[in-house]
Amino acid sequence: MRASMFRWRAVAAVACAIVLLAVGLTACGDDGDTTAAPAPPPDEPAPAPPEPEPAPPEPPPPPPDEPAPPPDEPAPAPPEPEPAPPEPPPPPPDDTGPVTISFLGFYGPEGVAPLLEAFHAENPGITVEYQSVPFGELNQVIQSRLSDGGDSPDVYIADQPRVAALDNQGFLHDVSDAVGDAANDWVDTALTASTVDGRLMALPLNTSTQILYYNKSLLDQAGIPYPSTSPDDRMTWAEVVDLARQAQEGGATYGFQFDQVSRYYQLQPLIESLGGGPGLTGPANLQPDLVNDGWVEAMEFYASLFADDGVAPRGMPPEETPNAFAAGEVAFYLGGTHWGGIFELFWPLEFDLGFAPHPYFEGHDPVTPTGALSLGVNPNSPNTEAATTFAKWVTTSPTGTNIFLTVDVAPPALTGALPAFIVSPPWDRGEGGTTAGELVEYELANTSVVRPRSIGYIQFEEILGRAFEDIRNGLDVRETLDRAQSDLEAQLPSG
Repeated sequence: MRASMFRWRAVAAVACAIVLLAVGLTACGDDGDTTAAPAPPPDEPAPAPPEPEPAPPEPPPPPPDEPAPPPDEPAPAPPEPEPAPPEPPPPPPDDTGPVTISFLGFYGPEGVAPLLEAFHAENPGITVEYQSVPFGELNQVIQSRLSDGGDSPDVYIADQPRVAALDNQGFLHDVSDAVGDAANDWVDTALTASTVDGRLMALPLNTSTQILYYNKSLLDQAGIPYPSTSPDDRMTWAEVVDLARQAQEGGATYGFQFDQVSRYYQLQPLIESLGGGPGLTGPANLQPDLVNDGWVEAMEFYASLFADDGVAPRGMPPEETPNAFAAGEVAFYLGGTHWGGIFELFWPLEFDLGFAPHPYFEGHDPVTPTGALSLGVNPNSPNTEAATTFAKWVTTSPTGTNIFLTVDVAPPALTGALPAFIVSPPWDRGEGGTTAGELVEYELANTSVVRPRSIGYIQFEEILGRAFEDIRNGLDVRETLDRAQSDLEAQLPSG
């Protein structure tokens, strides 16, 4: 019994020691008896002393701004670790990365290459790929590609009088906010032609007027003095026809030819000068008005130029007229301002070039055509911002405007670039104390008339083109105009 009690006391002592070591706070014993245990009898070996428990690790020192807990109180439990914050969402796609856009026009790729190189140098995040189609096919290609929400091309050449119709079809992105006050830097007529209901729907590239060019060699051969370049000495149509006949008698194949024969842009001045009006009336320019005295008189004059005893050739399409003039076959050539630069820079003539103002009908005000090209941005493009950046750079930056003048040598729509244009060759030459550049500046400011802005302009231009060609080939003027009027009434949308 005593041995059993001894063993119990020994086990209790060991357990107490373990507790004291673990807690280090209070003593432990049986009824408070602290007497040492007697030695075991000789016939019973003493148990081996227990292995000492390792000391617990020292707690880390408290942070400097927190007092240590008192030694007689248990240390506070360590705080529960805060949950890890949720993983941030993945970043959105990088919209500022490199993009590639397409540009549709009718200029040769080799001419456009320097323009694109300069743009890429200043805008390394945007690559422009150029696509070229013949000028006569441009409008058809635009209609084909952008119909049904087509997203290519991103940027394209837009004929200014077609801007309203292209906007009505949903083919143009509103660039008003992107351009802002820079719109004030364009020629008024070009800005007006590119605006629909107060919204800038295209960015004007250039503008135009027309010059009566003449072949000085053919005039010398016929003994005709060089006409003056001054608008104060503007010739009437009757005077031009008389000089053209003299040139033919002197050896010229043709006395006269239009540049854009049978096109409305070319013939609008004849009609408007005689008071016929633009051909479209009403609040939205959707009511045709072709059969009036001014239209009939203008078209009868036009037909007379191509009659059997006329001074201009039938059957020559617009694409061939500049070739005939450059080849020395035509004495007087009524053509766009771009031809002056082309003849000077890219198509050297074997004769000296003369410049005279656009003819007018005696007793009536002189009228010249104007308007040219703009850059349109496809609203269905996935890269409208990059496309607008390119279009704005070409039409408003000094670098873009100056380089584009080597692509299309028509007068720039940017007013700040016009002074340099009118003093560049060949516009620095002229007769009668006036340079051709001064003549261009005068016509743009005083005699130019824009083509009618209408959502029906595409139908209007196409129907009239066929009518003008019929008249040139000898069909009755009034009957042809009546037929064109009926066709327009049937095809134009109601206003």
